[in-house]
Amino acid sequence: MIDMKLRSDAYDWDFESLLDYGNVTPTIQFRMIPENSTVMDVGCASGKMGNVLRERKNCTLWGMEYNPFSIEKAEATGAYQKIFRTDLNQFDSETYAQLDSMFDVILFGDVLEHLVEPLEVLEKFKRFLKPDGYFVISLPNVSHISIKIDLLNNEFTYTPTGLLDCTHLRFFTHKTFPSFFGNLGLKILEATGTVIPPKWKKFDRLPLSCRRLLLRDIHSWVFQYVLKVGISEDDVNVLEEHNRQKMAFTKNSLPSDIYFFNDRTHYYVNVYFPSLRKFFFEEVEI
Repeated sequence: MIDMKLRSDAYDWDFESLLDYGNVTPTIQFRMIPENSTVMDVGCASGKMGNVLRERKNCTLWGMEYNPFSIEKAEATGAYQKIFRTDLNQFDSETYAQLDSMFDVILFGDVLEHLVEPLEVLEKFKRFLKPDGYFVISLPNVSHISIKIDLLNNEFTYTPTGLLDCTHLRFFTHKTFPSFFGNLGLKILEATGTVIPPKWKKFDRLPLSCRRLLLRDIHSWVFQYVLKVGISEDDVNVLEEHNRQKMAFTKNSLPSDIYFFNDRTHYYVNVYFPSLRKFFFEEVEI
């Protein structure tokens, strides 16, 4: 049984002080949303993102959320024109026909992984975008190095939040996205992510060959992907190839200034990421 109040509290954190830090998912989402745009914030939680978008970018916000405790908090910000209480697993787009072609941006921040049929939901939301509108989507990376290490130790443990959040129903890697979006007629316009290292004690216990493999694969270090995705009339095969190229990350695909945080209140600069970049892109002995 999910405690809705505890879930609401878990996502009630203020990221405004992190907007100067590149390695935070909401910061990247914020940067992908233009000023003076009309935004649908799907899964708006306590409304912190909407409030910052209104105050800093003069955006017009609408929201959708299922958790009543979160809706109460989001409404209290005064940032949203309206917040719909919505169960996306039972979503009927005809109910919201008044929103057709209304939004410059539809934000799905850590939402699709919680859905039974995320493809169907995205398809239903396409009608709400303006002709030149796009989605901003963040998704956790199930092939993150921490999960790979745990699997090598026969571990796969769900947690209250995080990559293995106990409410996650769908899992994604960078190889999932080309066809996932291509089959919906969606084109990846921009792709980046956040970087989080593993627990080093577990990493150091791996065989040398495993450590080398993980260090060479940049996608093993991506904690969450953040994508800007638009509607395209291109053929599915063309879209898949385009999306595949967009997900072929290089050293320029991720934030240049990397900051890590150990909880949602206290932050610190990660001092060893520059050396990790050598492992990503240079041949070095381990």
